This record gives sequence, structure tokens and C-alpha cells, in this order.
Amino acid sequence: MSPILETKSLTKRFGGLTATNNLDFSVGAGELRCLVGPNGAGKTTLFNLITGKEKPTAGEVHFMGEPISHLSVHEITRRGIGRKFQVPNVYESLTVYENVAVAVQHLLPTAALFGAGVAAEVGDRTHDPRDRSRHAVHSRDRPQGHGPAQGTDRRRG
Repeated sequence: MSPILETKSLTKRFGGLTATNNLDFSVGAGELRCLVGPNGAGKTTLFNLITGKEKPTAGEVHFMGEPISHLSVHEITRRGIGRKFQVPNVYESLTVYENVAVAVQHLLPTAALFGAGVAAEVGDRTHDPRDRSRHAVHSRDRPQGHGPAQGTDRRRG
């Protein structure tokens, strides 16, 4: 069985600094891999190469058997590779559930993610965002504020 994600001889140089050097790495179906290393070891560079933020000096990244190194960030995202940073970016006026729905709505039909009943409910919400009267949301789930908040570390739900 071929890996879901694979790097082949992946190298990234920044001037005289080599951040990744001839890296062969793979993740198969059902596998969990961890990258551990000190600051400057190339962990972030690897993620930047996988997600398309950086282009390799040499080598390739493959996803589902197809090369993706030449694709833009948004094309790689549409194929299913995303990145979550440590600093949360949330819409404070939405519930946790609604924030997740916003983040993934472009990837799969809502019914596939949350079921048909939820799909109808979320579909209603996304067609007219000003009409929030149909939502039965607990006040504890809805923080106060407007727009996306960055750097908040607040427990929700």
C-alpha cells in the first residue's frame, strides 16, 4: 500500500543554511508520526514544504500518490492538507461548533461531516448569516465579541 503523504529526497536551502537535507519521510493510512527535534532542526520548514508555503530546493512532496510540490498553498489545502497553528484564530461571536463548520465547510458536504440533520441546520445559517434567530445555542457556548480573534486561549463549551 502506498503512503498517504511522502517526501522524496526533500531538500530546502536558505542561502548557505540547509534546513532539510535529502529527507525521505512517509505516513501511511492509520499511522501517526511525530517530529521531534531542537529549535532549528527543520520541523517548521518541513511543514512549510508540505503545505506549499515554501518550495523545495530539491526533491518532492507527494500526497495520495500525486506530486504536490508545484501546487500553490490553496491548491494543496483543497486536496486536504491543512495546518493548525498554536495561536487560535476564532470568530468570538460563533460557537465552537460554528467555528469548526466555518473551517471545514469547503472540504466536504456538511452532511458528510455532521449528518443530514445538522446539514439542514448549518445550510440555513450559511445562506443568511444575519438571521440568527433560528439557532438554539446555549449562551455559555457563545463568547462575546466580533470577528476573528487571535491569541485567545479561552476554554469553550
